Amino acid sequence: MKEYMFILGRDEELSFLELISYFKAEEIEFEILNKEENIVFANLKDFDYDKLINQLGGIVKIGLVFKNLDQFDFCDKEKIGISFYKENNDFEKDLKEVFKKNKIRYVLKRPKKEDVLMPSEVIKKDLIDNGYEFLIYKEKTARTISVYNPFLYQERDEKRPYYDERIVSSIRLAKILINLCMLRNGLLLDPFCGHGTILQEAMIMGLDVKGIEFDKKTAEECNKNLNWVKKRYKLKSNFQIINGDTRELSRYLKQVDGIVTEPYLGPFLKGMVSEKEAKKIIENLEILYYNFFREARKVLKGNLVVIFPVFGNLKINPNVFRKNGFTEYSIDKDVKIPIKYEVKGGKLQREIYVLK
Repeated sequence: MKEYMFILGRDEELSFLELISYFKAEEIEFEILNKEENIVFANLKDFDYDKLINQLGGIVKIGLVFKNLDQFDFCDKEKIGISFYKENNDFEKDLKEVFKKNKIRYVLKRPKKEDVLMPSEVIKKDLIDNGYEFLIYKEKTARTISVYNPFLYQERDEKRPYYDERIVSSIRLAKILINLCMLRNGLLLDPFCGHGTILQEAMIMGLDVKGIEFDKKTAEECNKNLNWVKKRYKLKSNFQIINGDTRELSRYLKQVDGIVTEPYLGPFLKGMVSEKEAKKIIENLEILYYNFFREARKVLKGNLVVIFPVFGNLKINPNVFRKNGFTEYSIDKDVKIPIKYEVKGGKLQREIYVLK
């Protein structure tokens, strides 16, 4: 086994749970050595790290840990990047000594902000295929072997036929939710599918999908989005969008292998709501959610991953799913469900539940 360094995204606990869920769903043998802040060190047997970083939403970089710079076959005029996640004052000095000893000229690519190179910088500077990025965390050093590509996300958001930020999940979050479901084969359902971000990402992962959307126009737009993504990426996955009521979903299908959804979270908020308004929103949502979970229990074979809204200290009562036979589930004993998920600048906060 080899030691790897994983750089987690901004939602550290959520990203860590996604990583563990992915390893177990893919039956990848692993051993977690240490987790500190947004860094995870793990021993793994050989695995497809490019596939992993493309399928996960919460991993920013993957590095292969090494002990000695002399193992690298540096070329003249080498491009080098260094990202300090925890300072190590000796590394840059040691690097310069290696170059001096071997009479190698190099160009040091420094981060634009803070102490680390952003994934977009690593890609633009071509530091993986035609250079090196070194990841520094205290006494540990790794060479970046894979980095998440924000430009692919940008393409899917900008080029698909329909995109409305008010009703769409982020691609990054969609990937995380799908991986928490731990479904690798079969049929995935999003019963509040909107414009279909969760469904498109599941299709790219090789899953067949179905979506339910109450609004007829949005359902038609979702269908066009999924047609676009299937053609654009030459996917073999099948899909179906149903214009219907989630509270009656057992009318539309008999069985699904997993459910992943960001449901209706209440009216679009332009500002903060009063406690009275929040209580009224929650009261209406609890009725909707209870009926949804009642129907989901009739058709679901595997796990259910769902987002709940949080209004200050006011939350949806977990009894909406517990009374319908669902219980909280975490694949790692140190990560408690639900997990908080904060949207930068958002008026509404969220909690993510994984249910069995």
